[in-house]
Amino acid sequence: MCQSSRHRLRTLHDGILVGIETAHNDDPQLNTRHLPPSQEEPHHSPRPIILDGRLRLPTTCKLLKNHAAGTGRRPWIIAIEPPEDDASWQARFDALTLAGAKILFINRGSDRTDAALSVLHSQGIQSLMVEGGARVIESFLASHCVDTLLITTAPVLVGEGGIGYSVPRGNNGFKQNRRNAIAQTPPVQEPELDVVDNDDGEIEDEAPGVEGTEAAKKKKKKKKPKKKSAKPVQSDPPRIGLSQFFPDGIYPEGEIQHYKDDNLWRETSEEKRYLDKMTHEDPETTYQNIRKGAEVHRLVRQHARKNIRPGMSLTEIAENIEAGTRALVEGDGLEAGVGFPTGLNLNNCAAHFTPNAGDTTILQMGDILKVDIGVHSKGFILDSAFTMSWAPEYDQLIEAVKAATNTGIREAGIDVRLGELGGLIQETMESYEVEIGGKVYPVKSIENLSGHTIKPYQIHGGSNGKSVPLVKTNDQTKMEEGDYFAIETFGSTGRGKIVESGDCSHYAKIYDAPNVPLRLTSAKSLLKTINKNFGTLPFCRRYLDRLGESKYLLALNHLVAQGIVSDYPPLFDQIGSKTAQFEHTIILRPTCKEVVSRGDDY
Repeated sequence: MCQSSRHRLRTLHDGILVGIETAHNDDPQLNTRHLPPSQEEPHHSPRPIILDGRLRLPTTCKLLKNHAAGTGRRPWIIAIEPPEDDASWQARFDALTLAGAKILFINRGSDRTDAALSVLHSQGIQSLMVEGGARVIESFLASHCVDTLLITTAPVLVGEGGIGYSVPRGNNGFKQNRRNAIAQTPPVQEPELDVVDNDDGEIEDEAPGVEGTEAAKKKKKKKKPKKKSAKPVQSDPPRIGLSQFFPDGIYPEGEIQHYKDDNLWRETSEEKRYLDKMTHEDPETTYQNIRKGAEVHRLVRQHARKNIRPGMSLTEIAENIEAGTRALVEGDGLEAGVGFPTGLNLNNCAAHFTPNAGDTTILQMGDILKVDIGVHSKGFILDSAFTMSWAPEYDQLIEAVKAATNTGIREAGIDVRLGELGGLIQETMESYEVEIGGKVYPVKSIENLSGHTIKPYQIHGGSNGKSVPLVKTNDQTKMEEGDYFAIETFGSTGRGKIVESGDCSHYAKIYDAPNVPLRLTSAKSLLKTINKNFGTLPFCRRYLDRLGESKYLLALNHLVAQGIVSDYPPLFDQIGSKTAQFEHTIILRPTCKEVVSRGDDY
């Protein structure tokens, strides 16, 4: 089968699967690169999937390189749950995850083909193209789950295990008897496999000669393999800076979504492509800073989601997240670091709470926790949040908010009116209801919270920032090319309206603050500390404690009273209600929409 025909077939499926031996031997790309560009819409690219029981896929393979470069989809690896005695398994898992792979597990001892299909179905894969090798195909045929079998013929003889070879020629130049040719074929060493595989999925070169042929008699000198420097492996918890893994400063592109309707032309416009290229290449506007923050966010939140559990103090959770952020982004100040205080908002608290010094709050089994994490690189702030709970009765509330956020992302675009976008978010959110303690509650959009634009060192876009409402409004403001937005939604089982309450922990210097004389010497000193370490980035009391500031509350309140610093108290819905939040950072690029913070978790 020619390459273009095979690649055309790939566009018809959700996923394309090969075994680990094919991945090792052929280093396939499993994409549709040999198809001519489409004039209407890009060709569908199937999800690359590798059967790799013991996580042996090299982190240097083309699949992972393409994903990191933004030219290929994120590969999935189907692995077997690790044995207890495999000490190196965690290192392989961490290395592949860090390189961009998503690991899906099947139970040890289960029927691996059936288990693989089940886990893929749970991830939304409805149709699968299996390209090899021979034993992989054999296992799928034996499972009686194959709908269509495509067989192609080529002028190559195929021997045991699907290994191809050329027919040898005699001294007179004519082909020898086929029986003799087969007899000269060396025995095939069966690979030791975790999940069945053997031969090729990508290579279309002429089959190799066998022992006794003219080709085989010409022995080639083996080149000594070059010594490869050891690849870094991320620690657990993650504390190794990203520059060790991305020395060229090129970070993974986020999820690309195409503009709709009247903006479809942007994708193929030469002018818009040029603008996108220039923006990306300018050190002042390059997307690499925000993408670096996104990669840090994914690693930090992956560890947090795996390790946050009831019984932990909120202070411990916040400090672990912030330590990981500082280490991975390799900064603790204005050049790079934490983008804003880690939000840890429980139950009816929707936003703007982080523990102050001495806080003893312990996470409980019945709590619903919103985790809001910020990362910045050169002032470009990545803002993304998620919700966790350990009580299944909150699942529908969490699902409602996640769906509403995804609606906001999907419908966002250049020239979209913000008031109309809020209506679409509200419609999705309020189509859900949740049963808690035997009582059914409608899920409400919190009407006085919103998403927002982000500008360098300004988390809410400054005095002329735009807001993305969570309910329908008459706001005719339009989204514009080049805007960075935090699309965040909040859902509640309460009134759907928040009020400020409790001790304040979040603060930020106002971008265009007035230059007023300060009477308190302590306020002048504190302002110098804020300017030096945070600028206009949000901070909290714990950060001032960490810098060695003490007895600063009077000075801080004075800066607030003078209009130099803004305070952001915690935001609560009514007592007894439950709230949830999801958030992503997106860029409205000239040619497409990039969901920078998207990951496999949300």
